[in-house]
Amino acid sequence: MQRRSFLIYGFEGRGGKYLVMETCSASEARDLRLARVCSGFPTAVFSADVELTAEELDRLADLEIRFR
Repeated sequence: MQRRSFLIYGFEGRGGKYLVMETCSASEARDLRLARVCSGFPTAVFSADVELTAEELDRLADLEIRFR
């Protein structure tokens, strides 16, 4: 089974996006997304070329923590 990869992107200017970090940890992706959003930086998390909602990311992070 292949591990899932999470790509955290930030946005700037006229819709340009840049990669902030890549991680295999859903809880790390959730924490970084939350910290950036609370600091006022537009942020999105993608997995398998699909943007994850905050609820989906929370669910994946909770599962990861539960079954570590």
